[in-house]
Amino acid sequence: MKSKKKIKNNKSSGKFLLKDTNPRKQAGNQEVEYDPRNRIPPHFQSNIDQAAASGLNWAKTRIREELDPFYQSMQRRLKRDVRNTSEYYEALAREMEESLQHRNLSPDQRRDRESKIRELPAEAELKVKDLKAKYRIEVDVRIAALVRLLVDVVQLQVRVVYRKLKRDIHVTWNPLLKDLEPLLCEQCNKAMRIVHPLDYKSGFRQVCGECLTSG
Repeated sequence: MKSKKKIKNNKSSGKFLLKDTNPRKQAGNQEVEYDPRNRIPPHFQSNIDQAAASGLNWAKTRIREELDPFYQSMQRRLKRDVRNTSEYYEALAREMEESLQHRNLSPDQRRDRESKIRELPAEAELKVKDLKAKYRIEVDVRIAALVRLLVDVVQLQVRVVYRKLKRDIHVTWNPLLKDLEPLLCEQCNKAMRIVHPLDYKSGFRQVCGECLTSG
């Protein structure tokens, strides 16, 4: 069964809202509901903003990883062109300064060349700025669709001991993935497979490696 859905961006609150355009369908003699909100278990959050934000952050991370070789290539080209531009204007400045030694130059010609020499650094800076704009990489990441599945899962309670501190956490077995779901970093909400304990107000948080490093 397919059901169309739209994601509406609420600009005033910055939240993503899921809107169903076809919440109900007839499948033979049986009525089928898409996202039956009145049947959602009470412990299942109806607000999808956090899930949408986590998915968007994950997508941004993957895009950075996928585009990294291309980005590095663009950076090498940019450095090459900036170096060539700098060398060109430096050589041009030397050549124009040497031309000031000519005895045939009139006072007006000398003043004109001196003025151009003074303008060369600003001109070179403008060229470099244009090069940076030319090689800038911009990626617009937007949420196109969200799918929410209600499935029976197995939840395990695990006791974690860190130094003299103890804490119980819940780990979920996902029957669709046939694997344990990753835990969420309690500082940045990113999914993580490797958990690091971080001291926090006579207890500890479970955080990812980046948040552990940043403190």
